[in-house]
Amino acid sequence: MTLSNSNPRHLPCALLRSQGIRCVVWFEDAIAHYGVPTAVFDLADGLSCNENKRLETPCMQYALSPPTQNSIRRAGELPGPTTTVLLRAEDWNFDLEQHCSPDTVIPPLAPLLDALIDSWLDSPDDNLMLRMHLGCMIAYLYGYAPELQQETFAAQLKKEHRQYHYDVRSEMTTGTAPFLNRQRQVREESRKAQQSIPKRDQA
Repeated sequence: MTLSNSNPRHLPCALLRSQGIRCVVWFEDAIAHYGVPTAVFDLADGLSCNENKRLETPCMQYALSPPTQNSIRRAGELPGPTTTVLLRAEDWNFDLEQHCSPDTVIPPLAPLLDALIDSWLDSPDDNLMLRMHLGCMIAYLYGYAPELQQETFAAQLKKEHRQYHYDVRSEMTTGTAPFLNRQRQVREESRKAQQSIPKRDQA
């Protein structure tokens, strides 16, 4: 399978795609594509949760191993090989079926931002590290991705995230508990409003 992106870090994605498994790169690899000068660590791939059984195929020549605790490298010790971490796309609010292109492993910017915003809003109150990490990636995208500065970009986002976009663009203080609570309330009200709109008859 040929992908338009030739980054050797993305070879695991090409391997998964060759087995008919939809996937995209996630976290730092995804935002780096949009101009964020971030360091990359282990490769995180988002894939559909119903693909787990298909991963256990002998032609892949790789073994799945459960996550292990972080190990501490001793001074002077060379780093080990990059690990590929498989994540369920559903857990990160990303619709692979709709947004997975056969030509690239990079998620489109608007669906990526939608997923990160939803994940940030859904982050549990007892996991501040996750919340800070997600908030940092969102802030980096707003700081470095020129597409987010275009007036027309908001229309590409889900309606429930457009106020978030406008608030960030207006340089409102983000990352605080009041901002989080406000955005959660806005999202909830937007979802209720959309549910109350009657669906048109299907032709």
